[in-house]
Amino acid sequence: MRQEWSVREFCWSVWIAGLVFSLLCVAWGYIHLVIRVEREGRKLANMAGFAFLSSPLNASLIVFAAGSAAAAAAAFIYLKVFSFYGLFLSVFAEMKPFELFGRNGFINSDFFTPAAYLVRKFWPVILLACVSGAGALLGPDPWVKIVMPVKAKEILRIHLMTLALPFLSLLFWMILGERYDTPAVVSLLAIFFLVSLPSRRPARTDGEAQKAARPEI
Repeated sequence: MRQEWSVREFCWSVWIAGLVFSLLCVAWGYIHLVIRVEREGRKLANMAGFAFLSSPLNASLIVFAAGSAAAAAAAFIYLKVFSFYGLFLSVFAEMKPFELFGRNGFINSDFFTPAAYLVRKFWPVILLACVSGAGALLGPDPWVKIVMPVKAKEILRIHLMTLALPFLSLLFWMILGERYDTPAVVSLLAIFFLVSLPSRRPARTDGEAQKAARPEI
């Protein structure tokens, strides 16, 4: 018997994959920062104009405290953002068990129980998402890793796809009735993989700006 993947399962699997990847970025960025805290402390000591920070030990302690605060704040923000999207999905993409993913289920849950259920159910999707985004975790800057979910296009596409869910679902339901699941999933996949998001161009140096402004002869 062929089993189709419903639009509800698709959306919740993408939701948990984005959540886990975001927290993984924070955790790995913080671990990386702790590993190289002495080097980051020396960088801060060399740049600082205060006598207190000229000591590598003091600078390392400042870096450790700042990194701990940044990681905690980032994790808190990501949990809040995905909690909001979870409430959004519980209204427009109710899924069994309803006591966890229904309209009155998710909002009354402790958040972590539904998340743990989804990890067990959709762990292959989570693994694929983490493997595909592993390249972003190999950079040399631990601070960038902590804020990577804000900059990663994949996470931005998840936000866009979640917001498009109710409109696409309603559209295909009006056209196809109960057979709307597969076309809706295909459309959401198209949003996730085909939508091109603008990327920031690096600022030009003075030499590049002068060269670009120079008229060609």
